[in-house]
Amino acid sequence: MRRLHTGRVPKILASLLAGWLLLLALGYFVVPPLARSVLATQLGKALGRDVTIERVAINPLDLSVDVLGLSVKDRAGAEQLGFEKLHIDLSSASVTQAGIVVDGMHLQAPRVAVARLNDGRYDISDWLDRWASGATTALGPLPRFSLNNIQITDGQFVFDDRPKGVRHTATSVKFSLPFISSLPYQADVFVLPAFSAVVDGSPVSLQGRSLPFAKSHTSSLKIDLDPLDLAKLQPYWPSGLPLRLKSGQLATRLSVDFAHLPDGAPSLSLSGTAQLQGLALTDASGKPWLGLESLDVSFGKSSPLQQLWLLAQLDLRGLRLGEDSPVAPLQLQTLSARQVQVNLNAHRIDAESLQGSGIKARMVRSADGTVAWLPTPSSSSSAVGAAPPAKSGSPVWSGMVGQLSLDEVRLRFEDRTLSPVAVQELTHASLSATQLDIHPERENTLALNATLNQTGQIKASGSVQLQPLAVRLALETQALPLVPMQGYVAPYLNTSIARGVFSNKGTLDIRLPADKLLASYKGGLTLGQFRAVDQANSTDFLRWKSLYFGNVDFQLEPAQLNIGEIALSDFYSRLILNPQGQLNLAGILRNPASLNVNSQADMAPMASTGAKPALPIQVAKVTLQNGRVDFSDRFVKPNYSATVTQLGGSVKGLSSAPDTLAELDLRGNYASNAPVQVTARFNPLTEKKFLDLQAKVSDIDLVDFSPYSGKFAGYNITKGKLSMDAAYKLQDRQLTAQNRLLIDQLTFGDKVESPDATQLPVLLAIALLKNNRGQIDIQLPIAGSLDDPQFSVGGLIFKVIGNLFVKAVTSPFALLGSLFGDSQELSQLGFAPGRASLDEAAVQKLQTLSKAMREREGLTLEITASSDSSADPEGLKRALLERAVLSEKRKDLTPSQRDNTPLADMRLDSSEYASYLARAYQQAKFPKPRNGLGQTQALPVQEMEKLMLANLSVGEDELRALATRRAQVVQGWLVEQGQVPLNRIFLLPVKVGTGAPGVGEVGQNHVSFSLR
Repeated sequence: MRRLHTGRVPKILASLLAGWLLLLALGYFVVPPLARSVLATQLGKALGRDVTIERVAINPLDLSVDVLGLSVKDRAGAEQLGFEKLHIDLSSASVTQAGIVVDGMHLQAPRVAVARLNDGRYDISDWLDRWASGATTALGPLPRFSLNNIQITDGQFVFDDRPKGVRHTATSVKFSLPFISSLPYQADVFVLPAFSAVVDGSPVSLQGRSLPFAKSHTSSLKIDLDPLDLAKLQPYWPSGLPLRLKSGQLATRLSVDFAHLPDGAPSLSLSGTAQLQGLALTDASGKPWLGLESLDVSFGKSSPLQQLWLLAQLDLRGLRLGEDSPVAPLQLQTLSARQVQVNLNAHRIDAESLQGSGIKARMVRSADGTVAWLPTPSSSSSAVGAAPPAKSGSPVWSGMVGQLSLDEVRLRFEDRTLSPVAVQELTHASLSATQLDIHPERENTLALNATLNQTGQIKASGSVQLQPLAVRLALETQALPLVPMQGYVAPYLNTSIARGVFSNKGTLDIRLPADKLLASYKGGLTLGQFRAVDQANSTDFLRWKSLYFGNVDFQLEPAQLNIGEIALSDFYSRLILNPQGQLNLAGILRNPASLNVNSQADMAPMASTGAKPALPIQVAKVTLQNGRVDFSDRFVKPNYSATVTQLGGSVKGLSSAPDTLAELDLRGNYASNAPVQVTARFNPLTEKKFLDLQAKVSDIDLVDFSPYSGKFAGYNITKGKLSMDAAYKLQDRQLTAQNRLLIDQLTFGDKVESPDATQLPVLLAIALLKNNRGQIDIQLPIAGSLDDPQFSVGGLIFKVIGNLFVKAVTSPFALLGSLFGDSQELSQLGFAPGRASLDEAAVQKLQTLSKAMREREGLTLEITASSDSSADPEGLKRALLERAVLSEKRKDLTPSQRDNTPLADMRLDSSEYASYLARAYQQAKFPKPRNGLGQTQALPVQEMEKLMLANLSVGEDELRALATRRAQVVQGWLVEQGQVPLNRIFLLPVKVGTGAPGVGEVGQNHVSFSLR
């Protein structure tokens, strides 16, 4: 029995060995070719492609399988899938674990080529469709497996996107997975996958850590991208987005963690860093739209699923919007943020600090009035102005910035609606704030320092709230240049601002509650070093050293303006009368007619709805110091110039309150030596105007006015002075004025040939106006209503003076009558027919005339006596009759009485007349009626007068003698009673004429005067 047993063991062992050897033989030599054939056939059927396998090798000893040279061809015969070698090491633990256990799996040099066709499908779409259709098949329980040491090396992936015309490659693909298992003993052990490749030339690295089959499904993934060229992703950019990705590189060191929370909610967190460099976007037309040098972001533990992002640090450099040029609409050199938390659900952003530097912005207001800033990403170069308004119902964002600091900010605004273009540029600006609450309804404290237009300085600090608007700032500016504001002045004024600076220091308060703007300002303002140029004459028009407004208190609602003081120093103005006779002041306004039309149109609705009350204004005191006004008249030849210097004074108590009066005291020198003084009480700011003004100027030399006298009078002035004393009073819109002009020692020189000179006898007019002291004293009363559109003070003064000179030449005696009498006509004296005696009216005229002659020593008087051949003969006969009667009475006087009583002084009583007439009748030499005895018949008085008058003969000689007596009587009275020197009175030849029928005394029976 022992022998039998011993003999069977070797047989059994031999059988086993033989079987084992058979298995080895089958594994080495029979199974591989069979497996290669079956595998190629089955894969070909499953994939619907031609599949080839170079070789399959099985090593039963170490339980390994090698598949070499697998290749799957597409329908065109090109390789679609393949690899060089697949090595699998099976584990004997598969038996004990009742599952598949693989100790190692290595795929070497896999190759994948996928193409997207022109119809949008892929060349593997049939696989995808088949797998998708089978996705709904019910799956059984998760199989038991454990795959260990999975490796893919030297892989290659090619994606040919034919519609886009691009081809993407991933080379040097490596993937490693230490294990993945569903077996209980390894379910809670982390799986650590790793992936790396060179995608389109950029290295990509992914490292994972996961418990895929544990209840928590905890997983983590590290995403490491070395600079990835983003430009190759442009073909996959959304077609509806009007931007093109020109360049950019993305690098990341990110970690993504995923887990299921105990309540079943998924949790996803993100941390790490990301860098974006060289980003360039263009619009559809290829014009640059955005450029970015770099953006570095360091993520804290962010929760994308909860929309909570934590940025430990954000650094942005070299941002540019718009064209790549120094004048891009927006540029940013650096921007850094620390500890930023963004809660998208709560619409809140918080940051520990935000710092920026080198911010440049440029805005342009085009000729059509639209404001352009950031370019619109479109196919055209259109631009947008302000951001579009927020949609209705859009959430309001809130947040807090612990420390805000912006430095080297530069803002440029170009207004091309004006000519020249107005450019405002803010440079070296810095803005700072602490605990800045970005909610629009929160009030924040800010501080701003900036330079405006290269020289101006701005400092502002205070609180700002956006909704509702509330601004409270302490504002200080220094030397803000006014020249850049010329474009806003040019449409309205024909002046150019050549120089000027604005400064202020005060507080500004602006609020906008319930759509009602409330604004106030308290402080001081200064316009300094101002200079405006008259464009038409290319000369300075206005300039001053300083115009200061002190203690300004302005309030918009209710409107009021209080100014403590206004001081204007070292000021200058230039007035020019051009060769066309137009004053430059009148031409300063550009298109005044159109402006007037517009103003009237604007006032029309106000008139219909009720005028808004005027702004209440109070100015405590105005001081003027060291002023100068230059006047040049280029209308006359030679030109005339005059200057008022050392102009200074004050105005006190200016107010728009009713029943208030301001006091004006203004002094200066005309032509450097003639004093000028103006004092007044007035209220220019009240609706009810009042003016009580006195102005005085003394001893202005008239020699400088020779260009005017030569042009208009025809004579140069060699000597003379002018003084003026004026008084104006305006009340209830009625103006009354008294102007006294005193011209002393006015002397004309050589005659000037001028086509504009008057043909009137100027020298005579001056002689008429000049008194015996060499003075011309003229009173010019003026009155009128301001409601009269034709009323003009200056026009009336010149009109009165002009009328005075014309009257002096054309009606000199009327002028003398107005100056020395009661405006009586002195040019002639009337006499009773046939008489040469002076009545009371004639004596009054001679008194006035003699007074005028004594006051006008430069005048000579000419007398022309006349007699009327129609009126004077009868009167002369009456006079001869009276003379004959008086002669008879004279015969009764004693010799001594006759010597002392001239015939002209004798008078007859009515009781004496008949007797003396009878005696004169008897002495008359003409045939007289007689009685029957031949004696002279006694006749009644009337009959005697009738016969005597009928027999008196009056011819031309008698009339001439009558005229001569008249002239001599007038001359004698002027010399004896009027005290006029005889050498200034000349008698001209007498005249005998015939008066008009019915004229009577106003015919030719008079004495006429003329002046030389």
